[in-house]
Formats: sequence, C-alpha cells, structure tokens
Amino acid sequence: MPRHSGLDELLNSNNIPSFSQVASVQQEIDGLSERIAKLQGQLEALESQRRQHQGILSPIRRIPLEILGEIFALVLPDILRVGDRKMLRHLGLVCKSWQNPSLLLHQLWSSLRLDEPLQDGGYGRVVS
Repeated sequence: MPRHSGLDELLNSNNIPSFSQVASVQQEIDGLSERIAKLQGQLEALESQRRQHQGILSPIRRIPLEILGEIFALVLPDILRVGDRKMLRHLGLVCKSWQNPSLLLHQLWSSLRLDEPLQDGGYGRVVS
C-alpha cells in the first residue's frame, strides 16, 4: 500500500500532526490492520496445510504393525484391569493403523482379568 505523500513529512520528523493528518494516519493504520488480519488468516491456513503435509511424512507411519503392538504391550501393564482395558481400546481408536496392532497382538488380550462375576450365568456363555 503506497504511503500518503502528506504523511512522509510526519514519518520523518517529530512534528505534531494536524486534525486532518490525524484522521489520515488513523485511516492508514486501520487499512494496515485490515491487511495484517487478512494476511494472518492466509498464513494460518497455509501453516495448517503444511502441518497436514508433514503428517504424511511422519516416521510413525513407517513403524511395522508388529513393532507398534510391542510398544503397546510395553506401555500397558501385564494384567489388564478395567482402566487398562479402556486405555487399550483408546489406543485402537486413534486410527486404523493403531487399531490393527491393538487387536491382533495376543499378549494384549490374553491378560484380561474379570474383576466381577458375570450375572445370570453369563460366564458360561462367554467361555463356551
């Protein structure tokens, strides 16, 4: 945006602006603020696109499912109680790539512990 030629004198001196110059300077400030806000919006959109593209190159995408499952096994305790089972389910909800190892690694599910007996003979139905 080109500067007002009448404002150049004020920019290069310490003179007191007149009332009309004050209005011109305020108008210039408002215009610059609008441009800054518009450019900041564009910058945020571009940064968001960049983050999405960087996500494609994330090293976590290249970890084999077996290794990811082993990492899950190290994070979770040996015996899965109620809260631990929730954590295991939540790991599987992160994305499809995390769901597969969370379901397929037998170590994660072989340590389930039922803290409360199932009602109405439900245990027999579960194990049969």
